Amino acid sequence: MNLILTPSKIVEGNKKEIQDFIKNSSEKTFLLLGQKNLFEMYNDFFDRAFKGKTKIFTDFFGECSIYEIQRILKSASAKKVDAIFGFGGGKAIDTAKSVAEKSNIPLFVLPTSGATCAAFTSHSVIYGEKNEFLYEEQHSKSPDVVILCEEILKSQPCRLIYAGLSDSIAKFWEFSFSEPKEKDPLFVEYSKEMAKQIISNRKANFYELSFITIIH
Repeated sequence: MNLILTPSKIVEGNKKEIQDFIKNSSEKTFLLLGQKNLFEMYNDFFDRAFKGKTKIFTDFFGECSIYEIQRILKSASAKKVDAIFGFGGGKAIDTAKSVAEKSNIPLFVLPTSGATCAAFTSHSVIYGEKNEFLYEEQHSKSPDVVILCEEILKSQPCRLIYAGLSDSIAKFWEFSFSEPKEKDPLFVEYSKEMAKQIISNRKANFYELSFITIIH
């Protein structure tokens, strides 16, 4: 038996559509978790999206560590928030997933980078205070809501898009070397076929893309 954990909702749209979606959500008090520079960059977007709600910003210090998770967990508990809203890259979203899981409250995530699949997965990669890998923490579910904002994703540096595309294509080899005994889930089959088509039809561009990703 395969148990596939995927986000409950994936919401894609422009800023206005995303803001309306958040404003109409049932949750009233949100803990916003992400890096301060991103919060300031998208401050107008957040103000409009959370109009009429209580938003409590907590700065993410850059590492998905046990200390960072516990620090934010205490803040979420003290403020009695209804939901966690994680935004940014993979480590910020991984931290938000861990905090939401331990708090047993809904999780909204807004990826600002196309270089990571953290918004889709049901685990967090935990690091030590010296940035060393410790372990992978499995969660009972993926984020409740994944928000894909067109303008925000289009504004990211090109190197992040290149990195995300290269990572997606690399899944072909990951899946090839870890073939399950049972049939793959449908979304895995789609991913494998997509990567295979890109590699076979655009081989030169793929290697150029990988090189660009490395030098950036």
